[in-house]
Amino acid sequence: MNNYQLLIARLDAFIRKYYANKLIKGLLIFLAAAIAFYLLASLGEYYFYFPSWLRYTFLISFIGIGGFALIYLIMIPLLKMQKLGKVISHEYAALIIGTHFPDVQDKLLNVLQLKQGLHNTISKELIEASIEQKTKDLTPVHFQTAVNFATNKRYLPFVLPPLLISIFILFAAPNIFKESAERLLSPSEKFIPKAPFTFKILNKNLQVAQYEDIEIQLITEGKTIPENVLIKSNGQEIMMQKKERSPEQKGDFMFTHTFFKVSKNISFSFSAAGFESEKFTIKTLQKPVIKLFKVSVDYPDYTGRKDEVLDNIGDIIAPQGTTLRWVFSTEHTDHMQFALGNAAGVDMPKQMNQFLYNYRFMKDTSYNIIISNNQIAKKDTMHYTVSVIPDQFPSINVQQYNDSLTDNFVLFVGEAGDDYGIRNVSLNYSIQKTNEKGEATGGLKNGSIPVAIAMGTSTQFNQFLDLEQLNLQAGDKLSYHFSACDNDAVNGSKCTKSITFTYEKPTAKKLDSLIEKNQEQVTKDINNAAKQNDKMEKDIKQMQEKLLQKNELDWQDKKAMEEMMERNENMQKQIENIQKKFEQNNKQSEKKDYSEEVKEKQESMEKLLDELKKNELNERMKKMEELMKMLNKDKLMEQLKQMEQDNELMEKDLDRVVEMMKQLERDMRMEDIAKKAEELAKKQDELNKQMDNNALNKDELKKKQDELNKEMEAIKKDIAELEKVNESMENKMDMGDMKKDEKEAADNMDKSSDQLSSGNKSGASKSGKNAKEALDKMAQKMKDAAGGGGPEQVEIDIKATRQILQNLIRMSFAQEDLINDVKKTSIADPKYVENTQQQNKLKKDSKMIADSLFALSKRLPKLSSTVNKEIDDVNRHMESAINYLEQRIVPQATMHQQYVMTGANNLALMLNEVLQQLMQQQAESQSQANGNCTKPGSKPGKKPGKKPGKGMGMQLGDIISQQQKLGDAMKQLMDKMGKKGKEGEGKNGEGKGKDGKKPGQSGNGGGNGGQGEQSPGESEQMARIAAQQSALRKQLNDINNELRKDGKSNPNLTKIQQEMDRNETDIVNKRLTNDILNRQSEIMSRLLEAKEAMRQQEQGEQRESNSAKEINKEIPQQLKDILKSKQSVIDYYKTIPGELKPQYKKMVEDYYQLIK
Repeated sequence: MNNYQLLIARLDAFIRKYYANKLIKGLLIFLAAAIAFYLLASLGEYYFYFPSWLRYTFLISFIGIGGFALIYLIMIPLLKMQKLGKVISHEYAALIIGTHFPDVQDKLLNVLQLKQGLHNTISKELIEASIEQKTKDLTPVHFQTAVNFATNKRYLPFVLPPLLISIFILFAAPNIFKESAERLLSPSEKFIPKAPFTFKILNKNLQVAQYEDIEIQLITEGKTIPENVLIKSNGQEIMMQKKERSPEQKGDFMFTHTFFKVSKNISFSFSAAGFESEKFTIKTLQKPVIKLFKVSVDYPDYTGRKDEVLDNIGDIIAPQGTTLRWVFSTEHTDHMQFALGNAAGVDMPKQMNQFLYNYRFMKDTSYNIIISNNQIAKKDTMHYTVSVIPDQFPSINVQQYNDSLTDNFVLFVGEAGDDYGIRNVSLNYSIQKTNEKGEATGGLKNGSIPVAIAMGTSTQFNQFLDLEQLNLQAGDKLSYHFSACDNDAVNGSKCTKSITFTYEKPTAKKLDSLIEKNQEQVTKDINNAAKQNDKMEKDIKQMQEKLLQKNELDWQDKKAMEEMMERNENMQKQIENIQKKFEQNNKQSEKKDYSEEVKEKQESMEKLLDELKKNELNERMKKMEELMKMLNKDKLMEQLKQMEQDNELMEKDLDRVVEMMKQLERDMRMEDIAKKAEELAKKQDELNKQMDNNALNKDELKKKQDELNKEMEAIKKDIAELEKVNESMENKMDMGDMKKDEKEAADNMDKSSDQLSSGNKSGASKSGKNAKEALDKMAQKMKDAAGGGGPEQVEIDIKATRQILQNLIRMSFAQEDLINDVKKTSIADPKYVENTQQQNKLKKDSKMIADSLFALSKRLPKLSSTVNKEIDDVNRHMESAINYLEQRIVPQATMHQQYVMTGANNLALMLNEVLQQLMQQQAESQSQANGNCTKPGSKPGKKPGKKPGKGMGMQLGDIISQQQKLGDAMKQLMDKMGKKGKEGEGKNGEGKGKDGKKPGQSGNGGGNGGQGEQSPGESEQMARIAAQQSALRKQLNDINNELRKDGKSNPNLTKIQQEMDRNETDIVNKRLTNDILNRQSEIMSRLLEAKEAMRQQEQGEQRESNSAKEINKEIPQQLKDILKSKQSVIDYYKTIPGELKPQYKKMVEDYYQLIK
């Protein structure tokens, strides 16, 4: 090899190194770019979850640009190193080398050019020599040094940082490259940002039978747990329910959501805190279904019933021996079994999609239908029962309803049934007599009462039982039940008993306890009502104060008004409850045989409570409703003022009720103690006789005396309780004498016991007699006190009543005179002021009368229940009259003055009635003191000892005679005054007068129909006539009330009372017209008719008594109402169609049994 060839070889080596340098440079640049690109793309994708289009961009860019860079920067230099492809020429290499080595410059290029020109020259040897020479000169030069690999170090700063970062991430967080690579290499897929927690479904599988529910249970695991999770399905997002997990499960809580009645596959996913889960799918499995089934019922011949086919009925009621054939039409069902009772299931034969089975039933049997298919391993089971009907015992169901007012009446509502018919129903009872200690004595007394029924397989019945007809004594125990018997002609009649009811007639001790307990509750309820009324009064005053500060009510004030109305409604309910309890207490007390005075007080209390509810509470409610509609401030204030006055009246009436209730309780307790004292006195008297006759030895006598001493101790305790009641009253009774007698009786009884212990029978007998006398005196004093407080108290009441009556009459006359003066006096006259002053004086007098009347009403139940309302109305009209007088509006003033006079006259009539009663009571008391006592239980105006309802015709005859005399007196008075009815009626009697007054309120004579001013004597005569008419009206009312109690009310008597009341009103208001005489004629005619009707009724009763016929008592209204409501259910029950299937009919019957 010559030098030139060596030179070429050295140039080829240079070229290879040149391309090696290119390869190193390209590799570094490629690595820097590729690693940086991948690092940025991986980090970006890992943290930001690029969308698909961006990932596509990254992937295409990486492949495209990377591939181009790989070929250009690496593959091409590598190929050229292997002399594959076009490489740089030797000349270009020589230029590079010449440029790098200054000594070489163009020498190497010249050699190459000389070599190329060697073939074109003549002197080859010279040129070759020149080439050889130059080649030798270039031998020391190392061409490869012209290419320096170290220059590529400047690219390392671009490679190392991304490389080191990548290596760090690769070891520290390899998931970054792994997950980002997975997502970048799958640009078409949607990737969800990875949450800091994982969604974990607890369901073992997501399969559910078609049309069933599936609950998805989910928990989240991770460092952070979301508070809420949404479930996404069908384009909807629903908040999952958060539940606590059970102790055996891990974790605190889980999220749940239920898909109801899944019919097809459902895809869903979860999302929480901005992160989403992968998609899940619920797969539905076809469920075996029975589309319908038919049951052919083949009844046994003995029933005579026609075979039938039932659709879709599994529970069947059939007679014994019935054969049933089932045909089931199914869907998605591969297997079906029929299992009787607890036996294994029997495969049912399948024909197409139908399964068949039949069986003959002899007893009650349950059966199961088991269906399944190949998709669902779980089998679906349906449970049914075949009830076989043997010949049943009759059934009977009875409900008992007691009258809440009295336990004497009992209503039974019942139903009896049998599969073939009911023969009879009866009420069977037994009575067990007991002694004072409650121990049974003697045998049972049995009885039976047949019950009227309608024949058939089912019958409803009602039965009333009047316990009084059984003649039960205190302590007797009654047990009773109903029995129903069927018409079984083969085995004999079978009977079924209802539940057994029991009743024990309360002893006197138990009855006392019940009455006292009820009395305490009534008093407590009244006190509560009084407190509610106090709150109402405060509310009214607050409302008045608010109105003074504002012009109209705001919503808060209206709300306060609504609360006031609600409080008033509650008070109404309280008073109604008090009425019911009080009435119930009165009914119970009827068994105690209290005196007529106590019964009158009970009636007065009932009237007062009724007046309190019907008038005062109802009126206050109406005013509240009107108040809610008012917008004018002045009218609001006026209405509130009236309500305040009404509230004061209510307070007075409640105060009166409380005091009268205590008085009634005190009187009832005194009568109870008096009866016990009388009984104890009788026992003591018997023991005294035994002591005198030496009938018993001293030990037996002492034992009996000690027993009586124990009874005396019980009486002492009762008296102590009585004292507590007395002390709580405003009008306390002096019980000093009674206590003295009690102490004397107790001391003598103790002394008698001690003397018997020492053997001193004569001394013991004497002490016993003293004790008996003391007990008799104490009993009499207590009865007198309970009957009216004794002669001294009656005298005090007469004086008080007479004084108030005189004051009222004086005030009435004074008011009448003042009316005339006001009408005659001009408003400019100085005397007009004196009239106003006189009205103010009358107002003060009226206030004093009101206070006295209120005090009297609290101790006199005889006073009308409306007495306080009447005097309150008088005071209100008095106040209105003063206001109009001060405003000089005379017509309005005189109108209210007329009302004052009318009210005073009405009050005078009331007090006159009470005064007559008190004086009659005083006379009877004096008569009894003189030895002319009437028979116990007789009442004024009735014949002694007469049973209510008997002899009423005779009493009515007296009333007719007195009414006739009264009519004559009215006619004489009219003749004396020179007036005829039609004249007075024509002038001023009709409509309102010119002054705007009501009928009879003419401007002349204070409302007497225009007949001029009456003299004092005529006015007094009119007052007496009005009082007599009022007394006759009251006597007639007493007769009518007695008749009502016996269920013999006469409508004529009620109409007569109304006519008498109208006459009384006209006389009080001095309207003597022909209308009064016409009404008098009507009254006399009706009285004669009523007397004849009563005479015939009494004769009929006498005939019934002679024939010993039973008198049926009137059924209490409450039991009538119950029976009416039950009858409506029974009537509806009867609407069941006759063709209804027997099993369904029985179901309906059972249902009505339940709702009744």
